[in-house]
Amino acid sequence: DTQGAIAVTMNPTRIAASEDGNYYHWNASVQVTDLDGRPVSNQNVTLDVRAVEFVRGYWEVVEVLGVKEWRQVRTQVCSVPTLDNPSTSHDDRYAVIDSDTTNRVETLNVVRFIGASESNPHTATYQTDNQGKFDFQLHYPKTYGAWLSVNVGAKTTLSTHPVHGSRIVTLTTLADDYDKTNWAYTPSLNNQSPYGVLGGTCP
Repeated sequence: DTQGAIAVTMNPTRIAASEDGNYYHWNASVQVTDLDGRPVSNQNVTLDVRAVEFVRGYWEVVEVLGVKEWRQVRTQVCSVPTLDNPSTSHDDRYAVIDSDTTNRVETLNVVRFIGASESNPHTATYQTDNQGKFDFQLHYPKTYGAWLSVNVGAKTTLSTHPVHGSRIVTLTTLADDYDKTNWAYTPSLNNQSPYGVLGGTCP
């Protein structure tokens, strides 16, 4: 018996670089409404973020009708498991083996909420304003942009009934971080996915 709804909105144009230049901050918003669509104010809402898909590959420069552009080459797309495989030495929900290296473990939980606690940066609680909404920011290293998709979940309780909302998004990047003069760099380290280039075994 539904008592209301939660809408999670990610603004694709509201992304900024951190002051040190190593991270992106992505502005987003949540709105809580009741059964009649009216905003619910002063409502505590808990957000969480988890990885759902990662991509191996690299960026390359292509020329189309005399115009150069950066193109993402995806050599492999892998879903992130919801359960850990106990036979691996790492937690498959939060880490993966980079197949291009000597079994380097690469983290999947790189996204955190601005203002969240350092002990648990992947969840945070906010309160809605008189319009039933609140704004929040996602924080993640630039090099993971375009290579990782996450689920942003929101939950609250209305009239003793749990209400959930979520949105799956691919971490976005800024156009200014792609070199279009010498075509030497992208936001990704060495113009490659942090999860490797060669297709390997998905977790």
